[in-house]
Amino acid sequence: MSSHGGSRRLAASDAVLDVVICTYNRAEMLRGTLDSLTEQTVVPDGTWRVLVVDNNCTDHTQAVVAEYDGSLPGLRVVPEPRQGLTEARRRGLLASDAPWLAFVDDDCRPAPDWVAEVLHFIDLRPEVAGFNGFNSLRFADGVRRPWVNPEMFAAMNPVSGGEPIRRRELHGAGLVLRRQAVIGSGWLDAPYVDDRRGRSLVSGGDNALSMRADAGGDGGGLWFVPQVRLDHLIDVDRLRLGYLTRLMFRLAESRPLIETMVWPASRPGWHRWSIRSTARRTVKAAIGRAAWPDRLPLDRNGSGLAARARVVLFGWANAIGYAVGYARLAADPDGRLDAILGLVAPGGPDPVPARAQAQAGAVTPVISNPGPAGSRPTSAVAIACHNHGHLLADAIDSVLAQTQLPDEIIVVDDGSTDDTRQVVERYPDVCYAYQTNQGLSAARNKGLVRSSSDVIIFLDADDRLLPDAVEIGTRRLTERPGLAFVSGGYVRIDEQGGVLTAPTPAAVPDGENYCAFLRANYVGMHGAVAYRRSALVELGGFDTGLTCCEDYDVYLRLSRIHPVGTHPELVAEYRTYEGSMSGNDKRMLSTVMAVLEAQRPHVAGNPERQAALADGGHYWFNLYGQRAFDRSVAAIRRGSRWSGLRDLAVLIRLAPGRSCQLLSHRTWMKWVRRRDHRRNARLQARRPATVRMGELRRTVPFSREFGFDRGLPIDRYYIERFLAAHRSDIAGRVLEIGDSTYTHRFGGEQVTTAECLHIDDPAATYQGDLSDCPQIPDGSFDCAIVTQTLHLLYDPRRAVGSLNRILKPGGVLLVTVPGISQLSDDRWNEEWHWSFTDRSLGRMLREQFGPGRVSVEARGNVLASIAFLHGLCSAELRTSELDVDDPLYQTVVCGRSIKSEEPG
Repeated sequence: MSSHGGSRRLAASDAVLDVVICTYNRAEMLRGTLDSLTEQTVVPDGTWRVLVVDNNCTDHTQAVVAEYDGSLPGLRVVPEPRQGLTEARRRGLLASDAPWLAFVDDDCRPAPDWVAEVLHFIDLRPEVAGFNGFNSLRFADGVRRPWVNPEMFAAMNPVSGGEPIRRRELHGAGLVLRRQAVIGSGWLDAPYVDDRRGRSLVSGGDNALSMRADAGGDGGGLWFVPQVRLDHLIDVDRLRLGYLTRLMFRLAESRPLIETMVWPASRPGWHRWSIRSTARRTVKAAIGRAAWPDRLPLDRNGSGLAARARVVLFGWANAIGYAVGYARLAADPDGRLDAILGLVAPGGPDPVPARAQAQAGAVTPVISNPGPAGSRPTSAVAIACHNHGHLLADAIDSVLAQTQLPDEIIVVDDGSTDDTRQVVERYPDVCYAYQTNQGLSAARNKGLVRSSSDVIIFLDADDRLLPDAVEIGTRRLTERPGLAFVSGGYVRIDEQGGVLTAPTPAAVPDGENYCAFLRANYVGMHGAVAYRRSALVELGGFDTGLTCCEDYDVYLRLSRIHPVGTHPELVAEYRTYEGSMSGNDKRMLSTVMAVLEAQRPHVAGNPERQAALADGGHYWFNLYGQRAFDRSVAAIRRGSRWSGLRDLAVLIRLAPGRSCQLLSHRTWMKWVRRRDHRRNARLQARRPATVRMGELRRTVPFSREFGFDRGLPIDRYYIERFLAAHRSDIAGRVLEIGDSTYTHRFGGEQVTTAECLHIDDPAATYQGDLSDCPQIPDGSFDCAIVTQTLHLLYDPRRAVGSLNRILKPGGVLLVTVPGISQLSDDRWNEEWHWSFTDRSLGRMLREQFGPGRVSVEARGNVLASIAFLHGLCSAELRTSELDVDDPLYQTVVCGRSIKSEEPG
């Protein structure tokens, strides 16, 4: 067949064919493929385009593709972060809108007339489901292997006499498929072969794809067209005997399972045929004739005999593979194969809308400022719910109470067995979507696909949004159109909705977000994030393979490739209670370390990012690993040795250095305690041992946010213990400095009126300086809560006098001040004037309230002070360590004063 590209009946503007090249970290090999496409014989303009699927490459692939901009028709790059050849092909199908797709690997070299011959056959047989052509093997080093012989690939290149012939399936590279046949087959919806992901040699994805296209076509079938020729470059690493043997095994093992996936709906009686076919192939494989005929020559050096031995080896690999595959099939008669041999459910967005999107010819969007100039971007809130129907109404009500109502409210029911559906039915404006239980990632992906707005916020059913969350998120993304998402602050609430704490939102400078995420998850709560939907769709949504930390994974992947931002405003309420997911230390540590490890290829060669990644590993292990380690040791001591040792082995696998350090430290300390008991006198007479500084030998703290970005700061631990001990004083009319968080948390129903004083917040009850606040009437309050404020006032004595003035007779002042502390790294730095001791605070309070009406306590010790200076959080120390008070190391000083009931 000669080239007939110039005689095609299609108009010059018709885009008939998209050549999809899937590539992963083989930039120079990809260059050869692109070169061969630039050398194609002339075909009508606009009839074909080139689409490169970047399968999460970390090399210079993007730069190589950019070199061909203008040289290849319609050249564009589509990212696919989920690893694997099948994932890349699915992305190519979703990003294409041409009626035909040709899947070409980055190690293929199409002949100069390849495109013309493909278009010619499409013109002759437009009804076919798919076809491919002759694959010629080329060896990268030019050395011919006796066991890799063209005759071995008779199944790939059948004898056809130069004419197109029908095939039951297609093998090898260069698959050309009719788009509607693939979409109609359900390939986007059904489980698929996880073909060639990483080091996995699970194979057969091209067979499964072509067989599905055949089942979804209109009876046109599959064809082998010998005139459609391309060279397939075999890399030297793939010519090793062990590699080929394993490949033959995996190909054979997947075959019965592929038939199970593809044929039940289209071939009645396929099961009996599959048994006979599998048995026949197994016997042929065992004698070395499964995939190639008996045509290996014997030369005088006997290399042909050696080749025969190798072929028999491959045959036995096939035989065992067929047997194992059929055994799996027999053990699973109902065809539930999702977890077998890499057969996985479709990842990314919900497959049914994805199929509709593919039918419409959607193209992967790019990040842009949505909508016409001056228009308000549309917004959506997606609520994922699994058996939280008793809290769902609270979440929906918080969305409906927004100052800027979202354009879409979507509740995704992740297989709930409670009254979730009945709760949603009470809200006619809320869209309800149900799926079988697939996990939080899949539920969020379903909400992502069901929405069509420019901005989307994901809310868990047990959390709530503050009234201006949607307005703030939309406004922030509109003001900065280049951002992929913005994150704000949140308030911690208990199961009943009572306020616990309000951590200070992280303020990360522009351009440093990725490194900040490598060190820790500074966002803290997913509901505080507003995404630009197009950026999240481009990323591929949430990883459905993660059972937790899926939001952290998205933060890392998005901040690596796009700018992201932060803002200081509170936008959400985070409900914490016993049994929450974050309480499973071992699972959280295992998942978060895997998420962090996935970023290692992207930090290679960048010292700053490598250091941030190392800091992140230490941070997450300190956060989860220490507690998990303590539980493992406690389990061993209780007698649950197997359980404890198993958990300990998991920790050692995740962080061998740190785990062994903890283990050796525990063993050493146990020995030291015994030695101290026996030889206490001699030990005291010795010179002090050399101190091992370990991770503390650093001049830069772990955090400059007092530990807020790591958890509950150590000073807040002492402050909240102090307020909890005096919660009975927090009653009646209460004034708090800054906001009323602690008033509501510790006062509860005892509080009749909660008011606050702030230096410049218009939302506060009173505005002004505590040192001079005549606007507050005398004798107004039953209680005043002043935490970590007096050190910011140049004249704290006057402030204490003001507090005494505004308290009612018998009113109580609860005050805390910093002792040993780092300084603030924000707007309050210029106002930070003092640090206190228990003596200075006690003297200042007694001057105003009188002797006998003041009690002062100093909290902290040397360990707590060092940890606080480094920015560690309270969860990184034990309670027994925090509750030791050393008057020589005062971290926080707390005071309680009672105003005299006598006038004057």
